[in-house]
Amino acid sequence: DYEGCFSVMKTRVFGLVSRPTRVAYQATLPDGSPVEGEASDWLARVIMHETDHVNGILFVDKADQETIFHYDSVNKRDLGRKRRFKAWCRENPPDAD
Repeated sequence: DYEGCFSVMKTRVFGLVSRPTRVAYQATLPDGSPVEGEASDWLARVIMHETDHVNGILFVDKADQETIFHYDSVNKRDLGRKRRFKAWCRENPPDAD
């Protein structure tokens, strides 16, 4: 799926990032209590994306380099990638749940 990030959102950068659809996690809450569980689909992607941040990794470090583009760019390469992104969005609408 395509990802963007508030850490780089000022430049409106997007790219395809391959991630597993399920993840098991263990964490510590702010009060020190442990929590663990499993997540799938969008929540799994968010957990992995945010865990990458903790490890100093941005989504652009994992994205398919041939898909990264600046949304507001008029660069020919970015315009082609933006067209593919829009087509992907039409083919993969968000769940209504």
